[in-house]
Amino acid sequence: MERLLADPLFSQSKRYGLFLRYVTERAINNIQGHVTERSLGVEIFERSPNYDTDADPIVRVTASEVRKRLAQYYEDPAHSSELRLLIHKGSYAAEFVPPGPEHPPADVFVTRTALVVPAPPLAPAPTKEPSTKRRWYYISGVVGICIVVAAILWVARPRASAFDLFWKPLMDGSHDVLVSIPQISDHVHLASAEDPQLSWSDSLTPIPDPMRLSWTQYATRLVHVRDLSTACRLSEFFGSKGKHVIVKGEHVVTMGDLRETPAVILGGLNNQWTGRLVQHARFFFDGEGTVRFIRDSQNPTSRRWSYDAKVPTGSRDKDLIIISRVSDSVSGRVTVLAGGFSAWGTEAAVSLLTNPDQMQTVLAQAPRKWDARNVQITLECTVVNAQAGIPRFLAAHSW
Repeated sequence: MERLLADPLFSQSKRYGLFLRYVTERAINNIQGHVTERSLGVEIFERSPNYDTDADPIVRVTASEVRKRLAQYYEDPAHSSELRLLIHKGSYAAEFVPPGPEHPPADVFVTRTALVVPAPPLAPAPTKEPSTKRRWYYISGVVGICIVVAAILWVARPRASAFDLFWKPLMDGSHDVLVSIPQISDHVHLASAEDPQLSWSDSLTPIPDPMRLSWTQYATRLVHVRDLSTACRLSEFFGSKGKHVIVKGEHVVTMGDLRETPAVILGGLNNQWTGRLVQHARFFFDGEGTVRFIRDSQNPTSRRWSYDAKVPTGSRDKDLIIISRVSDSVSGRVTVLAGGFSAWGTEAAVSLLTNPDQMQTVLAQAPRKWDARNVQITLECTVVNAQAGIPRFLAAHSW
């Protein structure tokens, strides 16, 4: 069991490892009794005792995938001599069997019979060689036809799109989805670090006007209209998929929230959770002086994806974007982070994430088997007349 759990087929997924260990230890300890889908959902995946197994098929989906990965593992000649672990279809019972095929051929059986000694034949029996050959020709032909048909069905089977694979961890189950938006303002200022009084100024208020709010009260209320518009678009997308959305400002979101439910974090540098959740990722937002760029930790001196921040935001002609999908190692919850250096980049990121055709094009360039791992995508979009264009793929990484 430990050898299986150490293999990449299982070590890169907490969910598959938990399921495999649970059913295997029941077999090892000879624990009797029928296990049900509901009991496994409660024991392994911490679902409530009365959860809806039709709306949340995590046990069935996990068991099916574990069986596929076990078959894939034992297909490798390097494991042909190992003791085999089987999880039977139609149940969740595990069994250890010797190396070799999982089941004997259907026509092989053992029965108890009386020993009969036949009398010697009076004459040699006629040979059956021609008919035997013909029979094997027929069998070979039928087997060949079956193989061809199976291959055609395999190629023609419906496959999940890259768009569906990306969103699957957030769409599976009956849970809500949390959307976090940045909380900022261009008109509010702190007097000083020693005097944390808030004041307001704009074109009609040249002398800052004191506000009767503490920073904590203020931060939990104010959001940018562009970020709110983007959150509305994302909520509409999730609503069309039957998901209920909870929208919270970045200062209201807690780590407990992110462990309770899958989430989408909107914004780049202007959302504190973007930096906190992907501290050790390959790509992240950075800057030196007036240069803003996406830093690649595998090529830290490169500035190939950058722009000059001296250009006013309203006059900028492009933005840089990072989209990440990461799984919490403790809770197993998945969080999607999407944003740019400006609100335009965040708008472009969400536009891409809710468009199946654009997602298919971008994810076609992602590393193989990205859908079972954490993944990051970097993009660049043009900005014309304060409107973001379609993002252009730069690079991707999965781990």
